[in-house]
Amino acid sequence: MKDSLQPVRIIHHWACSGGTVISRSIASLPRLVFFSEIHPYAFLRYSDPATPYAPTDLIRHVSGLSGRRDITLCAKAFEGAILAIHQELDLRGEMMVLRSHSHIDFFMGAVSASEPAISSLLLKHLPLLELLTVRHPLDSWLSLENNHWDHHFRFSSFDEYCRRCLLMLDACADMPMIKYEHFCLDPGATLAEICVHLDLNYDPTVAKKPHPVLLTGGSGRGGAQIAPLTRREWPDALAGCLSQSMFYGQLCERLGYNPDPLAQYPYQSISSMGAV
Repeated sequence: MKDSLQPVRIIHHWACSGGTVISRSIASLPRLVFFSEIHPYAFLRYSDPATPYAPTDLIRHVSGLSGRRDITLCAKAFEGAILAIHQELDLRGEMMVLRSHSHIDFFMGAVSASEPAISSLLLKHLPLLELLTVRHPLDSWLSLENNHWDHHFRFSSFDEYCRRCLLMLDACADMPMIKYEHFCLDPGATLAEICVHLDLNYDPTVAKKPHPVLLTGGSGRGGAQIAPLTRREWPDALAGCLSQSMFYGQLCERLGYNPDPLAQYPYQSISSMGAV
């Protein structure tokens, strides 16, 4: 059955990397259903919600509300739901796009995962087309601190954050990579490239109009227009962290970003800013 179904499309990114901005454009494309920030084990990592009322949420019940925290049942419920929805969409001639909450896999635990949970679960049943989007790690970290989301980590070190980013890059090494900064410079061309990688129906009008799609996330500075943003103010104490980090320079080099926090552009050279 796996070979007879069209692929599930999955996009991955770390938190505060512009994923919601890119996802809104993808979700606005025709003939697809978009699921934002999903993960089979989210309730095993986070505290249970205040209310136990969840009549349609089977995964929430088997991950805490029923008095048990069963990772196997969570996986089975997740796989079954995705497979059933995907089969129905396939009959309708529509596509499924999943935005993985990859942050849980690589940044929330005491130890980073070796692969995205969604990918490893669904690959047994369905063909996958996957994509990784990234942003300059310093800008992502500053946004995390601004939202106080760095407190979610079991570590508080910028160096460890960079190491986790590198581990995520290793896990997603076979996926095409899209830079958030490229998307901000030319949303239309970058969305067209995303559509090629994920085999989606490109609509050139999507990048030129507001996106009414409501998605989870959206922790950034917002604004009506998609455009490059200046770097947030950064504390003086961070300068020492950057200079002493074992992994920050390695991460920037691997992604092609300029590690200098005072640089006007995030790339190693101005000419590379226009490359998509």
